[in-house]
Amino acid sequence: MVRFRVAPLKHEAVYNAASFVMNYFCYILFSPSLDKFYTGSTSNSIKDRLKFHLSGHYGKSKFTYPADDWQIFLEIQCSSYKQAMGIERHIKKMKSKQYILNLKKYHEIIQKLLSNY
Repeated sequence: MVRFRVAPLKHEAVYNAASFVMNYFCYILFSPSLDKFYTGSTSNSIKDRLKFHLSGHYGKSKFTYPADDWQIFLEIQCSSYKQAMGIERHIKKMKSKQYILNLKKYHEIIQKLLSNY
């Protein structure tokens, strides 16, 4: 699985073996019932971020609220918050379901995004 994650939630830390490690990800969720993708970023674990989306933590007016079947489609591990946000913005600007599907199919696209941002 390719890892990627977007916007950090209050810069919460991930602890790795007694040392402080901050991980950043750009992620894409998919809802089969809506047949839609959601792109975001975080410094939390992606599973924790998904729980927030599924619980309605972000409010009823948010994009992910109408469905309760969101799944992690793709995650990209990034080296910095700036990189994760840059990749998130790039994917959102593309506004293309096919582009998102190609990200999972052709890993070299992700490698290029990581090197460009």
